[in-house]
Amino acid sequence: MHDDGCQVMGGDPTPVAPGGSDSSHYAMRGGVQGCTGWGIALGFALNGNNGLCGYDVSRYDGVYFWARSGQANIAIHFRVGTRQTAPARYGGDGGCDTQPNGCWDDYAIDISLEPSWKLYSARWSQLAQRGWGKAVALNLRDVNALTWSSDGAPTEYREIWVDQVGFFNGEPPTTPP
Repeated sequence: MHDDGCQVMGGDPTPVAPGGSDSSHYAMRGGVQGCTGWGIALGFALNGNNGLCGYDVSRYDGVYFWARSGQANIAIHFRVGTRQTAPARYGGDGGCDTQPNGCWDDYAIDISLEPSWKLYSARWSQLAQRGWGKAVALNLRDVNALTWSSDGAPTEYREIWVDQVGFFNGEPPTTPP
């Protein structure tokens, strides 16, 4: 997904881009340039049904994933969406629809992606809303999406690659599964 001002490079973001991390053969990938609005977001719905159902992640301590940028570092937001932060038309519970710009203020953490594959992790306690949307408690029993989005609208070419996403208890893994 990208803003309408972006020039998409290599087609729309795809879950089958060759060149995954470690021994993986494929990864999700998106690349854009010349963006004029919000930039690029790469992600997926949890629990099927296009995000209309929440997934209970409360039994885990956090999430991990392998990721990289393209040729240069890129500042991104790793976002955990819940039904409380999504509009009703995208599987939300309708609560954030009651105020202008109330939706999509997901719980997030800022990350700097580097050009080589690296293992990243986030504990639920590290995530926070950015403060521009409707304030809601993080509902770990109702997570509907994981998203990696650019920080601002990149005018120069930027890529986001994501692979091997999972949840952890205790300490996050330090090597591929």
